[in-house]
Amino acid sequence: MAECVPDAAGFIDLDVPEYAYMFGFLQADGHLSRGTGQKGRLTVEVSARDVGLLDRSRN
Repeated sequence: MAECVPDAAGFIDLDVPEYAYMFGFLQADGHLSRGTGQKGRLTVEVSARDVGLLDRSRN
């Protein structure tokens, strides 16, 4: 299987305000799992009032 090397510059541009905001949001409230069978799983813990932020980021 070929190794996949992500192109960070093409993936996310932190000069775009929406991307920069979401990057900071995930840094503050996100968690990457390292356990067996969960490597790469990103979880985010937010209050009910912030769920709309996650909904808007899906688009």
